Amino acid sequence: MSAHWFESWFDSPYYPILYRHRNEEEAAQFLDRLFDFIQPEPQSKVLDLACGRGRHARHLHQKGYHVTGLDLSPASIQEAKAYESPGLSFGIHDIRDPFPAPKWNVVLNVFTSFGYFEQEQEHLMAIKTMASALLPQGILVIDFLNPKVLDLKEPPGDVQEKQVDGLHFTIRKFQKDGYAHKEIDVLDGNHRHHYREKVRLFSKQDLEHLAEQVGLKPWRSFGNYALEDWNPNSERTILLLKHA
Repeated sequence: MSAHWFESWFDSPYYPILYRHRNEEEAAQFLDRLFDFIQPEPQSKVLDLACGRGRHARHLHQKGYHVTGLDLSPASIQEAKAYESPGLSFGIHDIRDPFPAPKWNVVLNVFTSFGYFEQEQEHLMAIKTMASALLPQGILVIDFLNPKVLDLKEPPGDVQEKQVDGLHFTIRKFQKDGYAHKEIDVLDGNHRHHYREKVRLFSKQDLEHLAEQVGLKPWRSFGNYALEDWNPNSERTILLLKHA
């Protein structure tokens, strides 16, 4: 297994099967609302950082933006590249590695694509990468979970059994040491595979503090995909940040 959980899990054939139920229509509506609010210039350059298989990047490209999708997973990028066209490109990139120069009007890190690392310095490096990707008047969007509403128990936590496409998933969720944990066992015929997810439970204030350390300031915050104002009991923490 790879040194980092996200390298093996996101690249596995079981990841897209388990999360097939995700509401892509809701995601597209969120992006539509978000860009109606931001109102970038036509044909603005957009970076979807941690883009997965590129569905959201493709949606934004259809809206007329020049979109780059980057992700650490070779399997995801290989699938995404099948959809490349003028103004839509994909590549492999580690979110901790900076860019040589700012290139994008809008940088997106959405659907909880942050908080995956063991060291706080790595999270700071990731935020610095996002800041380095922004053009001077650019906007960074971070869409993250709200730890207060997760209601995760301490170990052993909650166990869920799930059958999908003849596969048996056993999922155990719990909270420990400031992280949300998910242990995932997959029974595929006679073969059992184990994966895990581990996401740092950053509060809104934590995320804003990280952003301020790399020269970004909060502009707006929302609490859900309908773009309602954030409050401590909101479903999500959606931050819009600009250069200070």
